[in-house]
Amino acid sequence: MGLNYLNIIAIANTCVFILLMIFIKKNKNILYLNFILITLPVLSLKVFYGINSFVIISIIFLLFFYKTDQKKEKKQLIYRVNSVVLIISIIIGLMTSKFSVDVENYLELANVFFILIFSMIFIEECLQKKMLFYTFINSLKITLGISFAFLILQFIFGIHFSLSNNLNPNIISSEGYRYPSFFSDPQVYAQYLGALSFICLVPIARNQNIRLLNYILIMFCALGILTTGGRSGLIGFLIGIGFIFFFIKWKYKITLIIISIISLAIILNYQNKLLILNRGTDLEDAYYFRNSIWNDAYKIFLKKPSFGIVIGNYAKYVSIHNPDQVWLRGNEYVTFDHPESGYLKYLTEIGFIGFLCFLIFILTPIINGIVSFFKKKELTPVLLIASIICWMIGFYSTYSFGDIKLCILITAILSLLIVYPKIPKQNIYYNS
Repeated sequence: MGLNYLNIIAIANTCVFILLMIFIKKNKNILYLNFILITLPVLSLKVFYGINSFVIISIIFLLFFYKTDQKKEKKQLIYRVNSVVLIISIIIGLMTSKFSVDVENYLELANVFFILIFSMIFIEECLQKKMLFYTFINSLKITLGISFAFLILQFIFGIHFSLSNNLNPNIISSEGYRYPSFFSDPQVYAQYLGALSFICLVPIARNQNIRLLNYILIMFCALGILTTGGRSGLIGFLIGIGFIFFFIKWKYKITLIIISIISLAIILNYQNKLLILNRGTDLEDAYYFRNSIWNDAYKIFLKKPSFGIVIGNYAKYVSIHNPDQVWLRGNEYVTFDHPESGYLKYLTEIGFIGFLCFLIFILTPIINGIVSFFKKKELTPVLLIASIICWMIGFYSTYSFGDIKLCILITAILSLLIVYPKIPKQNIYYNS
């Protein structure tokens, strides 16, 4: 198979990374982390043999440029142990599976492994250099700006202006277009926007112009979610706002209520023109459809409860045991690669042990973040938790980690939440 323009972009991105590593005389670990965050839009593109740019860049970095500090945070031991248990459980599942295992399964394992490595380096560097916490938040905002620019170009040139060869079939419907920006699935983009919207509220600079820019970004996030048609993303966004509501002062609560009432009035006035409110199926129909698939997935889990059916094997498994789980793409029937739920996807593929590790990675930082809020009386951990909650709601009905870009984003936010209790209070603001 020859190279296409997406392969060329991925190869070019990898070459740029190597050149930066060779010629820029700065901390290589920080350079790697910033490069991953800023070039997020192209990291899911395949370089060769189905290996994405993120994995290739991470391999090169680990082999030739990574430098570790001998000082380790003992309090982060739980995450290291959890990572080891997760990887071992996946490997055991691969080695003991009676079902077919091929290269794609090992590529899925590679994605998990390098995501954990990325998180480990992220946490290490932030704990050593506290101000990186804010630097990485700004890097995420840069990527958010790129997504808006890409979205505008899709409005101009059409949805086929894309970084994906296989756009999700739900992009085009009789009601109109659902815009995915540099993602292939608009529902995944909705989760991305919802999570990053709350990151924009994290206080960084005293500069009023920068704070105004943050509010503009939040407004664009809300509008962007409406263009995706992603109802679970919108619900997650609203629940995230509701979560923040319980932690802010009353003067801000009143302001938020007023803004919500005005926004609701505008939405109701233009509801006939908003695709997200005029989807072909209503919420009840969508629920019954997904519920049948969820029940099938739970039965699959009960057959292989400990280590699952092997990571990346859902589509192959249901093509044999649940052949009715298909959707029509063009004139071709395609087997579901997830059971319309990220949680059930992991439960079926990596079993109870792996799924428990997955939950520990999410819930432990959230609990520590809430404790940090009551200790330091600062809103930042609440905002980070709201980002995770927003994604968790969407993940309930859409497996978004199939796109490595969103997996990197959520990993970065969880890592920020992990290191936040170590950030000194006097560093809440800095001149950007």
